[in-house]
Amino acid sequence: MMQHLDYSSAVSGHSWTYLSSWQTVWIGTIWRGCHILVALQQSEATGCPLFHHRKIVRNMRTVSASGIVDQFSRLTEETNYYGHDSAWTFFTKLVQVPTSPLDQASATLAYFAEQYRDVIARKLNLSNVSLLKQCEAYAQTTLGVLSEHFWAIVYFLLRCGDAVSAHDVVVMHGADSIDPAVQRLVASLAQAQGSVDNLWQGSTYRITLDSGDRQGVADQVESLKRTERPNMYQVGVYSLLSGQQPLTSSDTVEGFKMIEDYLYSALWRAVMVANPVDELIELSNKILTLGPSHFQDASGWSFALPLLATQQYRKALLWLSDAGGQMGLLQATHMGLALSHAGIVVKDLGRTDSADDTVASLVVAYSSLLLSSRGSLVAMDYLVRIPNEVRARKEIARLIADSGELDQLAGTITRDGTRQGGALLELFAPTEVSAILAIAAQLS
Repeated sequence: MMQHLDYSSAVSGHSWTYLSSWQTVWIGTIWRGCHILVALQQSEATGCPLFHHRKIVRNMRTVSASGIVDQFSRLTEETNYYGHDSAWTFFTKLVQVPTSPLDQASATLAYFAEQYRDVIARKLNLSNVSLLKQCEAYAQTTLGVLSEHFWAIVYFLLRCGDAVSAHDVVVMHGADSIDPAVQRLVASLAQAQGSVDNLWQGSTYRITLDSGDRQGVADQVESLKRTERPNMYQVGVYSLLSGQQPLTSSDTVEGFKMIEDYLYSALWRAVMVANPVDELIELSNKILTLGPSHFQDASGWSFALPLLATQQYRKALLWLSDAGGQMGLLQATHMGLALSHAGIVVKDLGRTDSADDTVASLVVAYSSLLLSSRGSLVAMDYLVRIPNEVRARKEIARLIADSGELDQLAGTITRDGTRQGGALLELFAPTEVSAILAIAAQLS
């Protein structure tokens, strides 16, 4: 079931729920985590998705980061077994842009915008209809046929990352009834979006808006709230455009009461200030201050989402592996490998003491489960993917020492003194295999 989140200490006392299925799916599936070892022991002929994960990991030697994430994403869509398809859709955005904090924040905004488009499309069950037409229909469905829809449509379009269509609506509505500063700000956003579908799509530039116009719009937010019948969608539009007011929330207004809405508006504000990285770090600190109990987290995902969205990658994966049980460890391990494969360092934004050994720790823990259930060869497929080569060889040596399966892993010595057979020779040169065996001997 969906749970309300009390953001009283951070977001003006409003309650928030989750827009995505991450929380609800994981609460329903976490019980399967205790049975992961049983699933791992099944035959590969069963088609269990766990084994498809292994095949994708083995392909990391020859497939690009985008290709690997796409394979994980399609796997979860096809199986719908673990409920982490939303996470992999999010990761498809992250691996397509540079690894700077600003680019990663823009990719996160692109994800939240497209996610909101999917929500509207599912609720309306419309296909082959423009986003503008969908937002118009959504506004009518939400507010009723006889209500004024203008500000709701503009808000929904901005929330969907389509500033071009929002500008078209503003122009069609007429200039006389709209504050000139609002018109200029929306026009600037539309110009920044250009010909792409999403304002945040592939954004490698800074979106700059006139500070005077933003302040002028911000000054009007409180007065709008104090009117006899405030239009909360107008307040929402003004809050986004100004970037100086927290996004208004109301349990009676669609689009204001979800945690993703809060993160979207907070990230929107962060990427448009003069010092965006400092603002992103401040936002991440706010999430950390709230902590997992504030998110009523029972499965790992409820807290992992805001951590990932604020580039606390290390904390997000470690929390998921701890709170999500063995199933959470499976997910965190594959996500860590995918991020690392894309060149995204699995650390926490703004924290220099965040060492990049998280992926190695996750892989070692997960391979231990594999060793006891599927054997040393499967475990080695993961250990060899540890980003740090020195750490990878040490863990492979430890695997040899712990499993005792020397011939299967390292092969045998022929009469002429050469080594043949063994899985290691498919991955390492003979001299490297000898070095690994020397380490294994020391560990035995």
